[in-house]
Amino acid sequence: VKYADGATQAGEIDLLLDIYQPEATCTAPRPTIFYVHGGGFVAGDKQDSIVEALVPLIMAEGFNFVSINYRLDGDDPVLSTEFQEVAQSYVDDGIADPNSNLFDAIFASLEDGTAALNWMEDNAAEYCFDISRLGYWGSSAGTFVTLQIAYSLNQFGITRPEPRFVDAWWGELFRIDDLEVGEAPFLILHGDQDALVDYQVSVDLANQAETVAVP
Repeated sequence: VKYADGATQAGEIDLLLDIYQPEATCTAPRPTIFYVHGGGFVAGDKQDSIVEALVPLIMAEGFNFVSINYRLDGDDPVLSTEFQEVAQSYVDDGIADPNSNLFDAIFASLEDGTAALNWMEDNAAEYCFDISRLGYWGSSAGTFVTLQIAYSLNQFGITRPEPRFVDAWWGELFRIDDLEVGEAPFLILHGDQDALVDYQVSVDLANQAETVAVP
């Protein structure tokens, strides 16, 4: 299903998502998982092996599962004005390097993930989504996306449906202080021998959660 148009240097591309539902008939809105795949912002797809493994388990519990594609580095994404301002804030804080090869792709992924969530909220009745029972789930780069959307974009006044929980698989919250009291609880999964994403970022996230009493 198309959820938005994505701006690139070559023009707009269709941004697509897949919806998995446990049954065709909607008798009541169902809790729903919003999933973002990994791939280092250069690769990956909404139908990856993790999705194949998760979907039967999630649907067996009566949940919907939504998996998205988003603009990658090879798409040469162009940021909207709103997300240019977000990106510049991270540059000003010394967190992001505007000369990095992945700079535009990282912030485009946040823009696209937010667009997908807002599309889900707008179309909740048609697809039987219970937006009040919404979980964010990501792996690797996808967790970078979901963590920033869950805990950081509200700092910029960017609206999106709030998660009830966040499942964080080997990713990082860039500005750790953005995790504040009263925000959604989360589960971290991260191997301490990870050679790509530093295990310490998950330790730091857990420590911040303890500090602000987020379960």
